[in-house]
Amino acid sequence: MSSRELLGGGSTGGYWFTLYEHKIFVECAILICMMLVAILFERLHHAIHAHISGFHSGVHVAYCDALDHEIYDREEEEEEAHSHHGGKASAHVKGGSHHRLDLLTRVNGEFMVLGFLAFVVWTLNQLTFFEWIAGFMNANTSMSFNRDVTGSDLLHISEEVHIHLFLAMVLNFCCAEKVVRTLAYWQVTHIGG
Repeated sequence: MSSRELLGGGSTGGYWFTLYEHKIFVECAILICMMLVAILFERLHHAIHAHISGFHSGVHVAYCDALDHEIYDREEEEEEAHSHHGGKASAHVKGGSHHRLDLLTRVNGEFMVLGFLAFVVWTLNQLTFFEWIAGFMNANTSMSFNRDVTGSDLLHISEEVHIHLFLAMVLNFCCAEKVVRTLAYWQVTHIGG
């Protein structure tokens, strides 16, 4: 079945919405709901990550002497390296590979959020939530539709919004990679300048 048929065009006798703005309104409402779910998921993920990263199993106590010596040795080496350049550096400079690694970590996190949103849409579909919302819209809306909205219509719009979020994320990270590449080039060409 094509997207035009799912939206109500083609063989089913016209679009369900009278004005294109009605479809845009429904898409925006779905987008807002998806963004709220994504934000809640991100906050929960960060809280769990912070809790786990602060958790120690006791290994750090057993090896604290070795770790202290390692940190001390590393600080000595850094001091020695900076003494050749007239003192310590005032800031830690991240290179292009470090920025790319941070970007890749963020991309992985975004894929996880988009996967979670896909799971939420699938779950809502399995629970016939879209059918319930369609019934509510048909009974309680001031918008006039060409035909009754179905759960399938809302499911398809939710999937379209999800794909638009994905494409926006890909475009965002392509632009970020260009910025990282430009930053790395600038760092390399302007060292000591």
